[in-house]
Amino acid sequence: MNLVSRRRSIYVRAISKLCKMSPTCLKFFRVVFWNKQRVFVVGGHGGTAFDDNGRAVALHLAHDNGNLVYWISKSGDLAGLDHGNIRPLERGTLKAQIALELCHACLYSHGWTDVTSDRYRSRSWRIDVFLSHGVYGLKRAARYVDCPPNTPFDVTICSSDWERKVRARLFDVAEHKVLPVGLPKHDTYLEVQKNGLDTITHRVVYMPTWRDWLQAKPTQRAKDNHIAGLSGLITSMPKKDSSGRDFALTLVLHKNLKSWLSSFAAEFSEDRVRVVQSDKVDLQELLVSSETLITDYSSVFWDFSLTGRKAARYIFDQEIYEWITGEYPEASKLTAPITFFDPLQIWNFLQDDNNSDLSKRMAQEWAIYSRGDACSQIEMYLLENLETFR
Repeated sequence: MNLVSRRRSIYVRAISKLCKMSPTCLKFFRVVFWNKQRVFVVGGHGGTAFDDNGRAVALHLAHDNGNLVYWISKSGDLAGLDHGNIRPLERGTLKAQIALELCHACLYSHGWTDVTSDRYRSRSWRIDVFLSHGVYGLKRAARYVDCPPNTPFDVTICSSDWERKVRARLFDVAEHKVLPVGLPKHDTYLEVQKNGLDTITHRVVYMPTWRDWLQAKPTQRAKDNHIAGLSGLITSMPKKDSSGRDFALTLVLHKNLKSWLSSFAAEFSEDRVRVVQSDKVDLQELLVSSETLITDYSSVFWDFSLTGRKAARYIFDQEIYEWITGEYPEASKLTAPITFFDPLQIWNFLQDDNNSDLSKRMAQEWAIYSRGDACSQIEMYLLENLETFR
């Protein structure tokens, strides 16, 4: 720890100690810094704001002029969150640490590192809310923990009763700490009306989920298998759909595969195929502008399907994925009718207009609490419980 960091830490700890000693000190600091506004600190995935629950909550809270929202990121920019009641702070700075120490509530998507690199310290006057990233089911959550054991929280959220039990067991908390409100980002997706069909182009977005074994130094065989799976889907894409429109596909590669991006872009250089990196594109905007989604184990399947547009699963490495990661049998059984292992079959499915609302019915059954009011319910919970945490 350098001298600046040490001084910052001493200053913040002194404030914290005074607040612990006297509620009057806490009230004094809040009035000095923010007058009578309620202060919320929000962080997104890795300090960014792509397709994220943190972004949705921040924008919702900012609509109330009685609220002041600090968006904490690595870069200290707003990441598209343009609102007068949202202020950007760079993670780790003195202002960010003071805001985190004295705020009424802190909300984060992936872990405590969204808002600070310091170790977790609970505060009796602050409500800590773990929003998480997506709906559980297609990817077994037990292999990783979005919220590490050393990052406790006061409450988290879920999209179904099944998920509530899974999260309570996974995080070793009582079920009443898992609020059945749905995901904030689904509020935006559910607001999206199905636009009129593009009369010329059928836009498809292909978003395969991240594979842990491709991290660091994967074997050549692992890389070849992955590339073969992606290529198989792309090369089998028909020229036109059943209505005569041209297919146009956007392949979204995970940001951890950026070293592969150039080779993929070169291989599929034709006009109807575009290869992009997940952290270099607004995923929410991309999903909203697409007519069809193809994925595998990603929770984006539920996000997209809730809008009423067609989605399907293409599995090209089931044996190794099930062995290393796995999925929940309940979700696997539900999505079996739209899960394919042959790329030709998936394109035939997508061309059949009779399957237009199949994935939507599945998503509504799985994410029953995603009704479009998650942000409102979270805000209501915070306002009702602020006094308890003082």
